[in-house]
Amino acid sequence: QAGRLADPELTQFANMGLAAYHLGVQDYVKAEGLLASVVDTESPQQTMARLLHAESVLGQAFEDDKLTHPEKLDAAAEMYESIHEASSEGIYKGRAADGLAAIGYYKKDKDMTCKWAADASTLYADAGASDYLQEGPKGPAEALRCGEG
Repeated sequence: QAGRLADPELTQFANMGLAAYHLGVQDYVKAEGLLASVVDTESPQQTMARLLHAESVLGQAFEDDKLTHPEKLDAAAEMYESIHEASSEGIYKGRAADGLAAIGYYKKDKDMTCKWAADASTLYADAGASDYLQEGPKGPAEALRCGEG
């Protein structure tokens, strides 16, 4: 239905909103499809769409909470790294680093997890992110005992 809107920017917002809903109900394939029309568009919401897109790919790595498609971890990692490098906004860079910390955790890669969790924590704090966001990288870091020899 979003495609029936006359304004392309409204269509992008509508698709992002619907994609966020599908992420919430773990329908990652549907979310990815909705985001396809936004991620390659020069728009103010492009970076957020790219973050949601990376999350939709990351979610597709799992079925019934089991890692079944590890190649999706690598694809999502590439997306998060690209966002981290390209964004000038600390909150977006932090979210990308947070995604990379999670991927490190799923791969059981302590070095990756610790590096990106620390980066995400610093970026979130510097950007004045909500407590909810700031909690994100702490879970993987604590689970893999970052800071311990």
